[in-house]
Amino acid sequence: MNNTKKLIGAIIGVIMFAALIAGATYAALSRTANTTNATQDVASLCFLIDYNINNTDGSQDITGTMFPSGTIAKGLNGRVGLKINSSCTLNGTGTLKLHINNTTSSALTTPAASYCENRSTLEPIDGITTEAACKADNVKGRWRGYGDSYCENPNTLERMPDYTTQSDCTSHSGTWKTGGSPLKYAVYNNANLTGNPISKGHITSSDIGKDITIYDNFPIDDIQQYYYIYIWLDGYQTDNTHTELPFSGYISASAIQTTTQKIYRYSTQSVQIGQTIALEPRQAWCGISTEFGSSCDFGMSWGTQSECEAYISEHNMENTTCEQGTVTPISYETNPTNLNKPFYLRHTIEDNVVTESYVGFIVTPEMASANQGMTAGTYYLKGGDGGTAYEQNKATLLSAFGNTYCTDNSSSFDCYVSGLNASASSSGRVDADDGAGASCDVFTDGFSNCNE
Repeated sequence: MNNTKKLIGAIIGVIMFAALIAGATYAALSRTANTTNATQDVASLCFLIDYNINNTDGSQDITGTMFPSGTIAKGLNGRVGLKINSSCTLNGTGTLKLHINNTTSSALTTPAASYCENRSTLEPIDGITTEAACKADNVKGRWRGYGDSYCENPNTLERMPDYTTQSDCTSHSGTWKTGGSPLKYAVYNNANLTGNPISKGHITSSDIGKDITIYDNFPIDDIQQYYYIYIWLDGYQTDNTHTELPFSGYISASAIQTTTQKIYRYSTQSVQIGQTIALEPRQAWCGISTEFGSSCDFGMSWGTQSECEAYISEHNMENTTCEQGTVTPISYETNPTNLNKPFYLRHTIEDNVVTESYVGFIVTPEMASANQGMTAGTYYLKGGDGGTAYEQNKATLLSAFGNTYCTDNSSSFDCYVSGLNASASSSGRVDADDGAGASCDVFTDGFSNCNE
């Protein structure tokens, strides 16, 4: 067996579909093959799907040749993204399923037999039936414990080969396993495979020909979230008889509209997660900027045109005019701080209660051009959640800043360029600032505010 052998089979296609549920009615998206970064919509155009699973020849299947591997990263892989159109106020939950075609080899789901291997000749040593006897001084063999008990990392399902007894395994937070299918899947929410997968599992022989749910009940909002799916064959449970075996299947994505209304508001005002917010629209004067859009979108408004114009003049907000518009206040009627900055707060409000808070920041085209590796766009860091979104926040920062301007400090991830700093901590705090004193923060206790 060669655990380092590279995957040479091509992933040559995919079917992706999404469904919108209104009440008990499903409206399915049409199945579309050989489409890269496509958006499919349905009904109210609120649920959108974006997929790219390395199509190469227009086939509708994920088809590949499996090789034993010691890590998740060397398996077959693809991605799918779901979001809600930003013009919609509904929200939903998503499900990812893997359908395994009947052409998949059932041998992929069966571990090889255990034996003791001669380190010099790589031949089996007869009469040795346990790992302890194989590794004894008088034998000094290598135990190929494919079908025997082993220590498994419960977070990834990868083998922990350093721990060969149950007590050693469990004392190092492992799970002592006996046998089990070597064909496994893992789902990540970032392309770098940082942190642990958000979902993982074994694929058994009884799954062939069926759909299996690989990730379920995850929220879908208007921030595009990609999920990276890996199907891999555990090299610690297999041997040469498992080389070049076929796997075939496809991923399906579905979305269910939830009944709770979710509204997104933008602000620089102080807000606490759990706070009740009055959501009664009113007419107000708003600053309309060609660069940042309507300041009403950020929760910024005034009672009179003169107040609006005075604020714009005070803060030198170029290319901004005052116009009347309808706003939904997210907090008390207080004067906001300067929004002429590339960062602000975003809050999710469900049934008039703040449930999530984010720091939003903008990488302008000019900023991206001046700092090689940055990507222009609007990005969000989720805070006040005890660090649940930490790995996703790191992936977001890398997408915005690239590797050059970021530092991983173990418990925090910090990125800096001239005019914009942004960071996230494993405790749940996120922030962005301009390096000159102005900043927006979501703190670990769910409190958020901006200051100059």
